[in-house]
Amino acid sequence: MKNAKTMGRRFAILVIAAVSLIPALYNLIFLSSMWDPYGNVANLPVAVVNQDRTATVSGKSLALGNQIVTSLKKQKGLDYHFVSARQAASGLANGDYYMAVTLPDSLSKDAGTLLGDNPTTPTVRYSISEGHNFTASKMVTSAANALKS
Repeated sequence: MKNAKTMGRRFAILVIAAVSLIPALYNLIFLSSMWDPYGNVANLPVAVVNQDRTATVSGKSLALGNQIVTSLKKQKGLDYHFVSARQAASGLANGDYYMAVTLPDSLSKDAGTLLGDNPTTPTVRYSISEGHNFTASKMVTSAANALKS
């Protein structure tokens, strides 16, 4: 009889310990997945579409889109993929890319007008895939804001 009471107590302690560990394990798994979200930002896929056309400014050729693409290829800030507009749109819809940056065909032409009498502000368009991953969407939103500035 005494042996059965001891076994019952040990079993109760074991059950309480096991039940107590479940929330701790859940927290450990969840927090480890969110611990350093910016540590792997270099693995965040971003599509870059260069539609820019070379413009002549003050007698010189200006290919701003090509210069930006060359610069991005050297940077390791994000995982840049240089694709067509169609590939970027389908990749964004499928979740292959978290952001698509489009350098429009008038980028160099608009940049060339900044020194003239009627300046046109050059614009870079971007689209963000917000529905696939909350943390990734926040990171690419920050990247897009940096790109705008």
